[in-house]
Amino acid sequence: MNQAKKIASGMHAISHNILIVINLAFVFCLLLGNLATIVPAGKLCILPYFGLFYPFWVLGNLAFLIYWIFRKKRIVILPLLVCLLFSGGMRNTFTLPFGKKAPNDSNVTILSFNMFGMKSAKQITDVKDFLFEQDADVVCLQEFGFVANSKQLSQEQVIKLFEEKYPYHHLWYKNQNRSFWVGNATFSKYPIVNKELVEYESRNNVSILSDIVVENDTIRVINNHLESYKLTPKEIHDLKEAMGERDTLLKSSTTKLLTKMNLAYRIRTEQAKIVASAVKESKYPVVVCGDFNDVPQSYAYHKIKGHRLQDLGNKAGWGYRHTYNRHLFLVNIDHILIDKHLYPSSYEVLSATRISDHYPVVGSFNIKK
Repeated sequence: MNQAKKIASGMHAISHNILIVINLAFVFCLLLGNLATIVPAGKLCILPYFGLFYPFWVLGNLAFLIYWIFRKKRIVILPLLVCLLFSGGMRNTFTLPFGKKAPNDSNVTILSFNMFGMKSAKQITDVKDFLFEQDADVVCLQEFGFVANSKQLSQEQVIKLFEEKYPYHHLWYKNQNRSFWVGNATFSKYPIVNKELVEYESRNNVSILSDIVVENDTIRVINNHLESYKLTPKEIHDLKEAMGERDTLLKSSTTKLLTKMNLAYRIRTEQAKIVASAVKESKYPVVVCGDFNDVPQSYAYHKIKGHRLQDLGNKAGWGYRHTYNRHLFLVNIDHILIDKHLYPSSYEVLSATRISDHYPVVGSFNIKK
């Protein structure tokens, strides 16, 4: 009997030590996830992946915190200190807003939506009907495109459709070929008095700057579509097929995926620096929105946000948000950042809308007098 007790005690000690090691691993990954927000992506793009999977590190540490409390172990101090130390990053991921919000009767409502192009008159009409139903004051669209040689609708007719509600617009087609035009579009109920391109190198992505006069105030809206991973449906399919394999197929699919992602991280780093400069130089209150193609625990997001902006979703939203709705990547990559001189009021991910591979995000704010 004593021998059995010794064996049981030894096994318990081993399992206890294994759990401590796992807990330390989650702590280390959480630390790297926070470092991902301040260290630019270099040739060895390792840190961004710890930011990408940040929700897992948060949930792991919270699970250990609850477990050690239940077991009444002193090691509970470790996950407790980690949660306190990195509470800011954790609130970015799982939002618990404590800031003071403005009344709901906000001055300005803004909607941001990566619409995945418009390849038919019906798609264009569906998007237009959806936007008119939401009735936001300012609409920022990414991958705003149409079939250029379509006999159904011309460019002028597309713009005229939106002008029924939005008389002011700022369009920039990044790519124009014989068949398809695509870029960014900002539509507004209020006058747009200045239109600029935020210039950076990219074959497919673009940021545009629009100064909008709201009553007696001017706000600067920067509409972004930062560098994407350019993953094709076939590459995603091949990776899923290779998951159960242990041969060269898995290695080949993974290598191709990581190569594209690493390149995108490096390009977004430079693009974010340029957008951040545009924010810094603005003499007007700034709103930065769009498809960042990056999560809140990323260098690009934090570089743009800086000390001047606040995340409208964090200030007026709740819980875990994801804006990409395809494959297994339930990540939050579409953001609305507003100047700290603006009062946040409301925020919502319109997850019932499946027009695109992104969910639209909509929020409202008041302008400080």
